[in-house]
Amino acid sequence: MRNIRDLRQHYLLLKGRKGENGIIVKAYVETLRGKLVLAESELACLRERSFGSPKVSMVIPAYNAEDYIARCIDTALAQSLPDVEIVVVDDGSKDSTPEIIDWYVGRYDNVVAIHQENGGVAAARNTGIKRAKGEYIGFMDNDDMIRPGMAESLYGSAVKNDCDIAMTSVYWITGKGYEVYLQYQLEEDTAIPGDAFLRMLNAEGWGHTIVVWNKLYKSSLIKDRIYPLIMSDDSAWIPYILSYADKVCYQNDFSYEYDRIIRPYTLVDQWQYVSKEGCLKEDEKSALLL
Repeated sequence: MRNIRDLRQHYLLLKGRKGENGIIVKAYVETLRGKLVLAESELACLRERSFGSPKVSMVIPAYNAEDYIARCIDTALAQSLPDVEIVVVDDGSKDSTPEIIDWYVGRYDNVVAIHQENGGVAAARNTGIKRAKGEYIGFMDNDDMIRPGMAESLYGSAVKNDCDIAMTSVYWITGKGYEVYLQYQLEEDTAIPGDAFLRMLNAEGWGHTIVVWNKLYKSSLIKDRIYPLIMSDDSAWIPYILSYADKVCYQNDFSYEYDRIIRPYTLVDQWQYVSKEGCLKEDEKSALLL
């Protein structure tokens, strides 16, 4: 049984269970009358997984993320789709992030670690894109989570509909709980022309929802179309990639969780207070690094 302290935690590490016929996981809270079981799983059996050629690669840029990178990697490891590769790019962290990442590499065949000098999240994603071997490539922020069925749902829809990009809706985790952050009024599991979706983004006022991490991209689409090293990289890269995508598809299953409790003050929050002139200066500095 497990005491529920973090209602937003979706994974559970089980140790020393080899050879048992099966387990049932129960979630409970302590009350004055003792343990109150809130939920329980069906009977499940543990088995070791072997990994072949990856269907999906999840790229996770990480910088000074010692407080939450393990949770992020754990949710990627918990994917129901077989053969998910996890590429974690340590972008010059100064804390214990590199050691945490290497711990996973030593225990999981499908976790890859890359350590590089600090170059920013866009540069880290580019490194991950180059290293990824999956048919499709997805991205996670190092403080967010994905639900166990995300890779399977999006990969299945992309293959079924022969799409270059598959997308999911997104929950925003705030002090009030789960809120809808991103949800498109689109037919599910159906191919949509990429240029038509791009026009919808503009026409429907969905510009604020231009994010990289709620999607899987066909590897051949993005391998040679790397991230620009500028501050608003998502806003520049997503329309650029969509312009090359023949078809996209959508699953309204809220399988990506954008967490703003564990780390409320992010780089994006800082950019909100930077003037347009300041942004241009930062982009000029980044351009010199190319």
